[in-house]
Amino acid sequence: AVVHKGQHAEGIVVDVQSHVTVERVRVCGVAGHGVLVRVDSSLTATDLLVDGTNYLNAEVLGGMGIWLDTNAKATLRRVRLSHNRSFGAGAFALSTLHAERLAIEHLRPAAGQSPVSIGLTSAGAVSKVVASAVRIDDVFGIAVQSSDDGADLKLTHAAIERTASFTVDDSLTTALGVYDAATATVRSVYIEDSKGAGVHVDRKGSKLELEDVVIHHVRNTAAKGGGYGIHLGSGVELTLRRVYIGDVVEAGILSDFDGAKVDVSGLVIDGVADNPDEIGPAKGIFAFRSVFNIVGARIEHCAGVGLALTDPTAAAVLSDVRIAHTLDDAAGTVGVAIVGRASAKFTAAGLVADDSRGVAIVFADQGTTFVGDGVRVDHTGARAIDQGGGHAVYAALGANVTLRGCVLSDNLASGFAADNATLTVDRCVVRRTRFGALVTPERQLGAKLADGLVVVGNSIVSMQRSMLLDNARAGVLLDGPSATNVEATLIVGGIFGIATQNGATLLRKAVATAQQSVAATASDQGLAVPKAPVPGL
Repeated sequence: AVVHKGQHAEGIVVDVQSHVTVERVRVCGVAGHGVLVRVDSSLTATDLLVDGTNYLNAEVLGGMGIWLDTNAKATLRRVRLSHNRSFGAGAFALSTLHAERLAIEHLRPAAGQSPVSIGLTSAGAVSKVVASAVRIDDVFGIAVQSSDDGADLKLTHAAIERTASFTVDDSLTTALGVYDAATATVRSVYIEDSKGAGVHVDRKGSKLELEDVVIHHVRNTAAKGGGYGIHLGSGVELTLRRVYIGDVVEAGILSDFDGAKVDVSGLVIDGVADNPDEIGPAKGIFAFRSVFNIVGARIEHCAGVGLALTDPTAAAVLSDVRIAHTLDDAAGTVGVAIVGRASAKFTAAGLVADDSRGVAIVFADQGTTFVGDGVRVDHTGARAIDQGGGHAVYAALGANVTLRGCVLSDNLASGFAADNATLTVDRCVVRRTRFGALVTPERQLGAKLADGLVVVGNSIVSMQRSMLLDNARAGVLLDGPSATNVEATLIVGGIFGIATQNGATLLRKAVATAQQSVAATASDQGLAVPKAPVPGL
């Protein structure tokens, strides 16, 4: 049949203010849309197959599987939409779609229309989609979407696989997208093999809740962008409950615009590989101008950074968080558990950083603050590029760091280090710090340090009620015009108990030293000190 330009060519049309019930029907090979439900109409469909729409790929004929017009309603049971164009199933303004046991597969954009296709969508003001037992496979563009103010999507028990990218506007590629002040609630959903982003939430007022969701294997788009488990835009809200993100390229969670708020409980990020096509190392979580509240999280095997906050309005409250096996990035320069820069604010209770590279936790820049209770840092190793570093906790360049009740064990180079920063340590243990080479390339890498506490430059440091045990070089090393107060502290083992040099000032009270191989106290030994290992993030 020849369909003239501008004419309709739908398989089933439910006309204005009508109701249609279909059972065991196939709509196949129509030139336009499969099913169109017009204004103020309703459809009930059971055992429906819509496949091969817009087979001529005509510009004006679309090819949507099922589309609801304004204030329309549809109830779908056991419906399959295959090899269609533009949209699989969509609800427009004021319309409502209920679907159970829905399959959408092999969806492509329509010629002359949007460069993306969308599998399941709630699009338009006050539209609503409620879907369960859903499978969406092989969509070019966006698999599931909630878009526009008042749009609402509820999705449960779904599998979303093989969301593909294309050559035009790759930035829109995602398995699940929430945009323009829409809302979505997603539970018990598996997202596998996506391009661009597993989840994308953008534009002020958009809200998404994820519960019992797996996001796995997210790769770059055709234009080499993306590779994010979750990507957040400006002014959005995200709630995560028991979410797993694994095997992604660039970031587990990326918030790179203004004002995102993220509430997390039971998060696992496992496997973020450094992407040489992107700038900078991979990140488990990267927050710019965003606020994160994280309770119960495990971030492992990230090639670069576990958690980074890099803006004055960025903040994180961490409780029961473990960041482990942070690997070197592609350049071999950074494998850091936590980075705070540019006046970001951190509060942590029950934080573990295990097996990092170069430095485990580093805070830098004026106004950056960290208050940590019950922090543990273990097994920080040297970075790959020059086998330098291995610092456990480093405060630098004006940062203000407070740690209480912490244990730093089996690290290299230094336990606590302050470089022109403020550091307060109370009831902490630093033990078995071993020799690690200096990090900075302008210094001789043969020089090594292994100290419990290192204070450099114009730093202000207070340590009290703590123990420094079996640190290989010095328990405490003070260098330069720093002012350090040490009280009620035990220093055991090492070459030196306390070493001062280059005019450093030490105030001590009730400090005990024992079992040093050379001297309990020494001055001007010419011991090497590090420069702040601040990654270029």
